[in-house]
Amino acid sequence: ALELEDCGLGPSVARRLAELVKSGDSKLVSLSVAGNGGIVGASAEALAHAVLESDTTLRSFSGIALDELRDGTFGASTLNLSSRKLGEVEGIVLTTLLHLPVPKLTDVRLERNPGLSGKPAIHLAAALLASDSILTVSSIPVRDLQEQALTELCLVDAGLCVTEAHIIAGLLRVNGSLRSLRLARNTLCGVWLEENEDWGDEVECGASYCPDGMHSLALALKSHTSLTELDLSENALREQTMGVLRDVKKLSDVYRPKPLVLRL
Repeated sequence: ALELEDCGLGPSVARRLAELVKSGDSKLVSLSVAGNGGIVGASAEALAHAVLESDTTLRSFSGIALDELRDGTFGASTLNLSSRKLGEVEGIVLTTLLHLPVPKLTDVRLERNPGLSGKPAIHLAAALLASDSILTVSSIPVRDLQEQALTELCLVDAGLCVTEAHIIAGLLRVNGSLRSLRLARNTLCGVWLEENEDWGDEVECGASYCPDGMHSLALALKSHTSLTELDLSENALREQTMGVLRDVKKLSDVYRPKPLVLRL
């Protein structure tokens, strides 16, 4: 096993790890690079592809059961990866594996992984929404929303991050039943606020600020005119992101039976 969590790894080390995994000489059974926010972009893709194409003994990657998901023998109904410090590279690996049939898998837990953002978060959300077997993701009742079974949904302080923001946006595009959606006290842009004891003000903590999920949600609001209440307060949204949401509310209210109550 090679555990390299929270080691400050960047692109150069990621590429060397990719070469090691691809070499076929490695006897690695488990490799973890979780918590290394510097592995992004091309280096994340290179390492993810090496892991996925590996014909060595590698069975686990950052807590992801590679062998069981790859050959369809994953026997549990829940894949619990919450609070695992997943990043872009893990997102790419998961996306590919979830495109494979895993019949028994109905619940995927990704809460509290603020570093999973960017394009990998978009693609992972799409893969989860396209699954025939998955019913819930991070407490989001995916199947119920797809089947128009809910009018209210409360996910306050649920550990939701950027990937979940994309999932909710995707669900709003196909759902016409939801009237109230409460998402306060989450980390929908990958950051949260903490008080600075020295200066007495609040500072951003967590991963890099990523508004992509909020922008997806804003686009979904244009067509989801049945929603009358949306609570996004205490999500450490920056002013520019809030401005986008306010603008969409103003435009879409013209087509709503009653104006949207938007809390930021």
